[in-house]
Amino acid sequence: MSAKSKKRTDSELLFEQYLNSLGHHEGVQFEYEEDIGHSTRPDYRFGKETPPIVFEVKSFSSESRQSRAISQQAEENAKRMAQGKGFGLAMHLNQYKEQRAKVEKARVQFKAYRHDHVCIPVLDRNTGFLIDFEPRILAGSLFGDVTLVTPRGGGKSYWTFGSNGILQPQMNTSFSAVCALDVIKPDHKKLMDIFQKEYGSISETLLECGDFPTFSKLCNEISDKHGLDPERKIVKATVIMNPHARISITPQFFSGEYDEVWGFDKNGGFVKL
Repeated sequence: MSAKSKKRTDSELLFEQYLNSLGHHEGVQFEYEEDIGHSTRPDYRFGKETPPIVFEVKSFSSESRQSRAISQQAEENAKRMAQGKGFGLAMHLNQYKEQRAKVEKARVQFKAYRHDHVCIPVLDRNTGFLIDFEPRILAGSLFGDVTLVTPRGGGKSYWTFGSNGILQPQMNTSFSAVCALDVIKPDHKKLMDIFQKEYGSISETLLECGDFPTFSKLCNEISDKHGLDPERKIVKATVIMNPHARISITPQFFSGEYDEVWGFDKNGGFVKL
């Protein structure tokens, strides 16, 4: 089966939607599973770029070990509540473990490309379960658990990246960056911001009273007035740059209106670029 005819996964189709939104199209800027004589074929290759770029798309499954454990816990909690035993079970979510496993899995696909290509794993959480792409959590999965440090003898506490990082000066330097995809509704957020500004606490009162018709009516009026489409969806990329990368990529490649690119400043601070 050729790459042209092979069925794409939902995550690959989402990534293609993102690339299309940036003005990149298959057969022009990139190829899907292009065969250039290596034993592996990353999902997407920008062969005309200098240096070329390869992307490997990874999705999170609701069938992961952590997801199954959370689902089982939810069922047990429901039984406890039905039996009048209260809601007494809880579970620690290890966001780092799930995300690290996906990034490291891409390393095999990149092995033959690491010396002359920009290599970027792409993560899609939309098929996952309780996966958080907040930039600091995402960076923590790459550079080490986010840790609060309190200096001895006083001084201001600060956050840093601690143990278990998978992107280090001598480790996984083939990864130029990690890209995480999310689907957002930008106009919905604008609508809520305007609603809060114009009506303040009225929205909470309407929802508490169950007056959804009035709430919806006011939302529709704001949407019409400001030309908003609350159901419009776009694909947003949150990108973490690897300062230890063997080959770098310019942050400007990720140029979507709502994209966020994060990295480190000259003082080692984790900042939005």
